[in-house]
Amino acid sequence: MESQCDKKEKEKGGMKESVLDHLFLEFRSCQIRVKAVSRGTKIAIGVAIYLYFILLAFYLILFPITYSHRLLNAAENGDLATVTKLLDKGANLYAKDGWSGTPIKYAAVNGHTDIVALLIKRGVDINSRSTLDRTPLMHAANSGRDETVKFLIENGADISLKDEEGNTALMLAFQREHHSTVSIILGYLEESQGIKRREHYWHLPQMLNSQIAD
Repeated sequence: MESQCDKKEKEKGGMKESVLDHLFLEFRSCQIRVKAVSRGTKIAIGVAIYLYFILLAFYLILFPITYSHRLLNAAENGDLATVTKLLDKGANLYAKDGWSGTPIKYAAVNGHTDIVALLIKRGVDINSRSTLDRTPLMHAANSGRDETVKFLIENGADISLKDEEGNTALMLAFQREHHSTVSIILGYLEESQGIKRREHYWHLPQMLNSQIAD
């Protein structure tokens, strides 16, 4: 028979095993919780990084679009202050809309010579092409913007260039019956080439010759 002491020793041993088992289970539980938290944290960080790059992509795409749209509107409306501000912030000088319209095109069409001058000063090619493959001079002549036409010619715009339909700035001005613009362009041609208007432009319609007669 077991003695009383042996029984007590067994009970103590069983208690120790029970405590150890309990501690082991607690430890395993903690490990699982730590792993779960760690996994959740990694997922959260991954999602945050993913969203960051998505937002960054939208920003990089929408930033130039927004600035380009505002620049085109400001150039068209003659808002020199806004055009200057947008250019200082890095807006694209050659921004285009769905009709291939550029800031300098809209400035020239509407006779905003100050904005045309600013854009050229900032680096826009004075003979750059836009809608219908026309230069700023062509757009200004087509709209009868005499002051803008003068400025462009005096700063080196090429009068001889043609658009996609074969029209020069002079021809566009004539077609739209902008008689003063026609006279301005012919005046510069006569001065630079030393040729009489009638002699050089004999091929133009008779109406043109009569309207710009000396």
